[in-house]
Amino acid sequence: MWYVECVCSVRNKTFREVMKVSGDLEKRIERLEDLQKLQDLAHSYCWLVDEGFDKQDLSYIDKLVNLFTEDCVCDYGNLSKAGGFEKIESRADLRRFLADYIFKNMESFRHYVQNFKADIQGKTAKFDYYLNFYGIIGGKPVMGSGAYINECVKVGNEWKYKKMTVKFYVFNYVDAEWGKQKTLF
Repeated sequence: MWYVECVCSVRNKTFREVMKVSGDLEKRIERLEDLQKLQDLAHSYCWLVDEGFDKQDLSYIDKLVNLFTEDCVCDYGNLSKAGGFEKIESRADLRRFLADYIFKNMESFRHYVQNFKADIQGKTAKFDYYLNFYGIIGGKPVMGSGAYINECVKVGNEWKYKKMTVKFYVFNYVDAEWGKQKTLF
């Protein structure tokens, strides 16, 4: 029996060597795709929250909670407590919190996320990022910053939030004169 080693034109590598690189490349591409899907999840969350507030449209809540697993756990810090929720431990709890407290008390909201950090391990991921926001609560302008600390799971080909914790670093009312000040530059 004769054995012939195929030599590819890719830097004189054997077929086996090229296939090993291809396998590594597939894993790297899958990781990049997962990272992009996680970022898309974060952006979808922001858009649904912000658009829902602006339109005062409760149908956005169903779309929003579908980004989470059924048994999700959410901690919005003092916002959770102010809304009467010590713990949010399901989609149903999250839906009630959003409908009964958040959407009733916030008239407008915009938040932006950046500085994504992901540790993807198969079908689970720790996925954190910073946020900056401004909005109107009770007719008064607010602004602040913080971080989302998340655990996500891959369900089929889709990433969902399993656990979300929001840490607010700053969450303040903005003085009416704030926008009238000269800029530093």
